Amino acid sequence: KRRPEFPFLDEEREDLVLIHRLKKGNLFFAMNPTEHPLTVFYRFGEFFEEKAWITAGWREQEDGICWESIPDRKEYFTAVLPPHGSTLLFLTQEPLREEPGNLWDLDA
Repeated sequence: KRRPEFPFLDEEREDLVLIHRLKKGNLFFAMNPTEHPLTVFYRFGEFFEEKAWITAGWREQEDGICWESIPDRKEYFTAVLPPHGSTLLFLTQEPLREEPGNLWDLDA
């Protein structure tokens, strides 16, 4: 059974990263536990065999949180995470057409 991994747990860093390898893709979670905004940059090739991934996840908008799938393959993720903010991404080789009803659907 696969378990989530904390790739930087043995390093002194301001961010917290969790990855989970699934049969149909991967979950990537990054969190800023600090009291200040934090600029983050991650290359997916550091964590997974494939370098480029199609990303999907949730993002905040004026009218709430929405699901967003970006069809272009990306080799990295960069963002400014607000204090105590986080991001959760699905990384797949095939586009996700709709929001999964369950996070573990990708492991079926």
